[in-house]
Amino acid sequence: MAVGQEQPTPEPTRIAAPEYLQWQKLLRQIKQEFGDRTDSAEQAEFGTYRLGSGDAIAVSVSPRGKDYSFNATLDWAGNISLPMVGLLSLKDLTLKQAEEKIRSGLAEYLVNPQVNLVLATTRPVRVMITGEVVKPGFYPLQDPRLPVALIEAGGTTRLADLRTVQVRRRSDNKALQEQRFDLYNPLLQGNELPDLRLIDGDVISIPALSPDTANGYDRNLVADANVAQKEITIRVLDYSSGVNRLRLPNGSDFLDALTSIKPNLKDTNLKKVSLIRFDQAQGRAIAIEINARDALKGNSAQNPTLENNDVIVINRNLISKINYFLNQVTQPFKDGLGFLLFFDSAGSGVNKVFGSGEESR
Repeated sequence: MAVGQEQPTPEPTRIAAPEYLQWQKLLRQIKQEFGDRTDSAEQAEFGTYRLGSGDAIAVSVSPRGKDYSFNATLDWAGNISLPMVGLLSLKDLTLKQAEEKIRSGLAEYLVNPQVNLVLATTRPVRVMITGEVVKPGFYPLQDPRLPVALIEAGGTTRLADLRTVQVRRRSDNKALQEQRFDLYNPLLQGNELPDLRLIDGDVISIPALSPDTANGYDRNLVADANVAQKEITIRVLDYSSGVNRLRLPNGSDFLDALTSIKPNLKDTNLKKVSLIRFDQAQGRAIAIEINARDALKGNSAQNPTLENNDVIVINRNLISKINYFLNQVTQPFKDGLGFLLFFDSAGSGVNKVFGSGEESR
């Protein structure tokens, strides 16, 4: 080849990347068509109840018409005293495995024993619930199931994302297991919620919706579910009475609150009502101006769904004073508690906090 002659640019090798992408695409197609069997198997194993100290079982044994049924409670080591056999360890066995172990033990003394085992009473269960529930903390559960645990914690808030409820569990070998459960889509489809049986020490975490994950999420649907918060607290602020609190069903809207408030129409400018709430993402209070007259005429845009700890201000002059204050202070609140304390401080008299003034019309 002559010096200076331009050499042809070799074609780039495109074997590994397309082949890798083809496998990825094929895997996605398989999961879409058949479901993620691995996740399903892991979730099924995670939800399998295994016997432990304190569990009470009822066992029916019936060889040749005779009844050898008995009840037993697993001792501190996970043992029971089996008639004719003696001590038998059932620790960490599933109900079916324990049933088979009892049958095998009795088979040495009885001819073809028929065994049926039922979990009569579960051992004491204490779980921790964190995240978007009304009352996070530790809870002893008489009925240790996931939906019951959420109800015990006061229900989930309107900020909760029920699509990825996480349960963390530490097994006997101290290995940490984690599993996510979707409670939202069963609600959407009208199906039963995952009925996971919890064990002592489980940690349940309810994540919060983010701007990226909130699209398409029907919070009004969740508000009507039995695992959601039952009631919300709304604060109503005006010059005459300071701060009043309303308890409304979760999922209530602005008109529900207005009906409960029963404002004096002579002293209230319904064309300008303010709804103030704490935006956790921004760490700030935001004010939403509402025309209550339009809401009463059926304008849904002026009738927003309320959230727990919303503040409704129904005096026009007071609205301007509060909005001015919120706009002047760069970082008014560190968290939602600071937001509530700010408005609750007006309970002894709004005039002391913002100054007096007659409403202009």
